[in-house]
Amino acid sequence: MADHPTVITVVRSVITIMLFIFLGIVQPLSSYDGELIYRQAVVLTVTRPLVQGESPKHREVISNAMRFFLENQGLEVINSPILERVPVTEENTEPGNMVALNHNDLLIMARSVPADFLIVAMYSVADEEIQLVFTLYDIEEGNRCATASRKRMIDFTFDQIVSDVVDELLLSIKHKLARYSPAQQALPLEAAHPAVDSSPEPMAVLPDPQSEVPKRIEIAAGVAPFLPIGKTSDYFKIGLCTAVHGSYRFNVGSLQLSVGLLTGTYMFKAEGLSGSADTFLLSIGPLIGIIYGYGSPIDLFARFSGGAVLMSIAPSGLDQRLSKFLPYAIGTVGLSLDFSPNLGLIAETNLVAFFETADGSLSPLLGFTPAVYLYVHI
Repeated sequence: MADHPTVITVVRSVITIMLFIFLGIVQPLSSYDGELIYRQAVVLTVTRPLVQGESPKHREVISNAMRFFLENQGLEVINSPILERVPVTEENTEPGNMVALNHNDLLIMARSVPADFLIVAMYSVADEEIQLVFTLYDIEEGNRCATASRKRMIDFTFDQIVSDVVDELLLSIKHKLARYSPAQQALPLEAAHPAVDSSPEPMAVLPDPQSEVPKRIEIAAGVAPFLPIGKTSDYFKIGLCTAVHGSYRFNVGSLQLSVGLLTGTYMFKAEGLSGSADTFLLSIGPLIGIIYGYGSPIDLFARFSGGAVLMSIAPSGLDQRLSKFLPYAIGTVGLSLDFSPNLGLIAETNLVAFFETADGSLSPLLGFTPAVYLYVHI
């Protein structure tokens, strides 16, 4: 059964905790209604090893990191080399060589230094792991305010745990720090007076060109010469091609795909041993493409279209035209150049194939069309 003093101590601790919770609900701890002190709060720091014989090489790193984070919170920091070198005697050493400094003696010595608070930073290192135990005292009141500890592997982010411990300690005394002015404590500390919105007037936000919704619909129209190639050039002469297409773009990773519809007309003259004929073709079919370089003024692309073409021939000496449907395919490579977000120019090369049958065998009519188009994006 626990002895009577231990029960009293536990009860006192519970009551104290409940009191602080109550005060935190009734009144923010960061507010202060008493007399202000017109200077920065001064913190005295003492860095000591937890274990006798501990290498002092980490002392300077911890001390400097602690100074940096405290000053970053708007506090004035001083350290006392004398206090850091208080000799350890049998009276203030626990079993296992753990240093148990007499904090009452430290507070008495700290009062000789013009400081408001005392932080005793204890550390130990074992197997590349460091343990920190920081204790914060109110020098004027002579009591301990808070203790915070951390343990982690030593690496290049080691100073972060010093920051975490310092933040935890300062949060415990933010109501005390509120009486010091003009000290400007940064987060996580809060201002001494009720919050006043001192933020600047909102500025007009200009649209970011990079964040604008891209125009994904493209409509293009152009003309090109139709240059027969292969056996087709034996009887088809150079003709004229016109084309109009509409497509919709969408992102696929770093590329874009486009889907749409292509329609075109082809007009040329065919000449043979038995006569000549004016030939007209009207094509319509789906269009798919892949575009590289989205976001820059120049885009490279490849497209493919296929479908049905209406071929109409007017042979010389006949009063009527002969018409039929043929399958066709078009392969395209090219580039586009933006003049503005809405307008640009396309330069492309097309390989066109109309698949006609003659004497029961396939006889494709091949043509080459270097084209220039004007396009708009909407």
